Amino acid sequence: MLLSIRDRFKKSKWLGYTVVVIISIPFVLFGIGSYLSSDGNQHVAVVNGNEVSLAAYEQSYAQQRFRMTQAFGGKLPATLLNSGLIQQQALEALIDQEILRGEAKDAGYAVTDKLVRDYILKSRIFQNEGAFDKTLYQQQLYSIGSSPAAYEQTLRQSLPTEQMQAGIVDSAFFTQQEVKLISALLQQQRNLTYFIVSSKATEKQITEPSDTELQAYFDTNQSIYMHPEQVQLEYLELNIDAISSDIFVSDEEARAFYEEQKSTLKTEEKRRAAHILITIDEAGSEQAALQKITEIKEKLGAGVDFGELARESSQDSGSALQAGDLGIVARGAMVAPFEEALFSLSENEISEPVKTEFGYHLIKLNQIYPATQKVYEEVKNELINQLKVNKAETAFFDKAELLANESFENTDNLDITAEAVDLTKQSTGWLTRADQSGVAQYPEVIEAAFSEDVLKERHNSQVLEVGQNHLIVLRVTDYKPETPKTFDEAKSDIRASLKSERLRQALKQQAEKAIARLVLGQPHQAIADEYDAELIGKGFVSRQDEEVNPQILSALFKMPKPNNGQSTYLSILLNTGDQAVLILSDVRVPEPSEKAQGQDTSFKAQMVQKSGNSDFSVWFDYLKSQASISRNQSVLSAN
Repeated sequence: MLLSIRDRFKKSKWLGYTVVVIISIPFVLFGIGSYLSSDGNQHVAVVNGNEVSLAAYEQSYAQQRFRMTQAFGGKLPATLLNSGLIQQQALEALIDQEILRGEAKDAGYAVTDKLVRDYILKSRIFQNEGAFDKTLYQQQLYSIGSSPAAYEQTLRQSLPTEQMQAGIVDSAFFTQQEVKLISALLQQQRNLTYFIVSSKATEKQITEPSDTELQAYFDTNQSIYMHPEQVQLEYLELNIDAISSDIFVSDEEARAFYEEQKSTLKTEEKRRAAHILITIDEAGSEQAALQKITEIKEKLGAGVDFGELARESSQDSGSALQAGDLGIVARGAMVAPFEEALFSLSENEISEPVKTEFGYHLIKLNQIYPATQKVYEEVKNELINQLKVNKAETAFFDKAELLANESFENTDNLDITAEAVDLTKQSTGWLTRADQSGVAQYPEVIEAAFSEDVLKERHNSQVLEVGQNHLIVLRVTDYKPETPKTFDEAKSDIRASLKSERLRQALKQQAEKAIARLVLGQPHQAIADEYDAELIGKGFVSRQDEEVNPQILSALFKMPKPNNGQSTYLSILLNTGDQAVLILSDVRVPEPSEKAQGQDTSFKAQMVQKSGNSDFSVWFDYLKSQASISRNQSVLSAN
């Protein structure tokens, strides 16, 4: 099947792009590195004399596209795809990485093999039931065309840049006085009173514009009153869900598939282990380390608890706190001498001293989890579902390739393609750019329908990927250009616009009059009553108050402080169309509580972190401004 898929990729460029996006998902877990080989001599940029390969750029683009897809809820707007923004972000990310990588190298940052190994062993994406799983590790890497050696090399290049960044961020500081000033500003409270001048009440006072006014406004602004351009479409839709509903898998097929997959339908033996480590460096010599671990072994023989000795003596700081516990371990997770000793023990047995590159160990086997084989009945439904998926995907890829090829080769109609792919041609009514129903719910469809090639040349569109395993090809069958509206057609819209503007002006004038009277010292309640408005006294509110309208709260903390006991006033237009009149009568900073005082350290740490990140950003901007960067536009344009 893999060979068949590979052959399809050779024939269908569109299909290849689709699968590139799918297999790029693991790169979000690993990042991209220099293990991506260059495509011959092609490169997309040269940074300080170092080439950035086309292959690295393609993977960076796949990563950026995946992230953007997640941000947009699983589907990218066609305008974003066609804007070139994702491509630009992908290139700049690689350039930034290369600048940092070179700077870290020049500054002498480096990582040891042990640090790389520890990073991998502690990565959750490679763990199964809380323990590092070598098989899972290899599968994750092989699924993206990489290998353990290549991934480890990537870490050797990326970890130093992380160390360098941490060095800059962690060097930031704030004085205690600065922290107090910022904390006081954030904790500030303001005494708020306000009332709302209702648009509904004011609307009754607005006079209707005359026909003469309407005509004059239309004559001046005629260009904005247009009937939008419209298209009618016919299209073919290929969806894997429709294919899946017709697929049947027999019991014989499922049993045969079980036999094929039998070796993968089992769990490997795993062991829960604990250890005590004495490192040679800490002991001073190999002989001293061996002597110390031997003494610990003698104490164990005398009945001293293993966990107690691990906490007291083990120089593996991580496991020592857990009484030496290493969790559940599968074959391949540990270095060879350790693994050989562990898998030769019986439950509760303690090994003799075992030497590894880390020092001398005493290993205790706490529990054995034997390998198990799943029987057919356990996995029957799962296998049937997987076979259905396999069959549906194979049929979908076959049809997708045919759809792409036939619609391209017969670009002036969809009839031949519909017959070849066995799809029913569908059609739409009149659609505008603003339509969002039916097939127009997909932004890719509207974008393609109004593109020059499809609209003016009347060619079939490219295959549009509107969802996972969901494709559409369309063509325009009829078109209405944008046309001016007559006065009678635009009259109701003009009337609404003029009334809306008059209403806004009336509300603003009423609020300004109210504020003028407030400044003169007239009673707040009396003025609110004149507008049939409720005078709302919120008392002292903070910046985080959730009971106050966010617009009002934002405006309140921008108002000038009261001076000599005189309140300050402001009117703002709310999103509801109403006008709010705000009264700020006092400002205070509450005395910090014992709890707040106890949080000073945490707040200071947050401020230092933000400052450190800002320092790093400024430093990197300077670094980039001084870098020699050449972007290979000819390669970028071709890809």
